[in-house]
Amino acid sequence: RFQVITLAEPTKAELAAFASDGSAPLRAAECLVLLVDKQEVSEIVLDLATGAVVREKIIPSGTQPLFSPDDCFLAERIVQEDPEVKR
Repeated sequence: RFQVITLAEPTKAELAAFASDGSAPLRAAECLVLLVDKQEVSEIVLDLATGAVVREKIIPSGTQPLFSPDDCFLAERIVQEDPEVKR
């Protein structure tokens, strides 16, 4: 499940190279992906021109990305169905 997809900002070195010789910086997307069945989160950087994975980093165990609206709806449903809450 994709939690966040955003454009990757070019580095200062890439911007300096562009200013000096016109070489275009890498156009990339940064994605935060939650693999629910594995309970694993990965940060992935994709080259937008080729679709290739530039970098992938598995986030250490025990970390959690931001809650999505789906997560909040699920939590609300679980609480509403709890017998202790219904009393």
